[in-house]
Amino acid sequence: MNAQENLTRHFTRAELQCRHCGVLRMNPTFLANLEMLRVAFGKPMVITSGYRCKAHNAAVGEGKLVGAHTLGYAVDVAISGEDVHKLIDLALGLGLTGFGLKQHGPMAGRYVHLDAVPVGDNDIPRPRFWTYP
Repeated sequence: MNAQENLTRHFTRAELQCRHCGVLRMNPTFLANLEMLRVAFGKPMVITSGYRCKAHNAAVGEGKLVGAHTLGYAVDVAISGEDVHKLIDLALGLGLTGFGLKQHGPMAGRYVHLDAVPVGDNDIPRPRFWTYP
């Protein structure tokens, strides 16, 4: 499969595959919601992290082997300023429930984590918002 192959109208395999090993296991429903979000947002969404294998997640996710990215339910989007508010508002309307914010430091390092991890019996209530140090 070609790395530049479009998975949706607006997102390619290269954007969403694991940066460590190249594997791609995005949840189809999450991917469909991500495309709907992009259409509603009306401008490009630069994905800085999509699917992550367990090794990649452990390296960047505080040592955790499993998380929203490894389950195919999450992306990180490079974004800042008033666009953050618009993106989150639209994402809430589409049923996304996890929002991690990093909006300090250099502009190039600012992003929003978006996820739609299914809620289980022992999960933290959603929607859930948090910030990164």
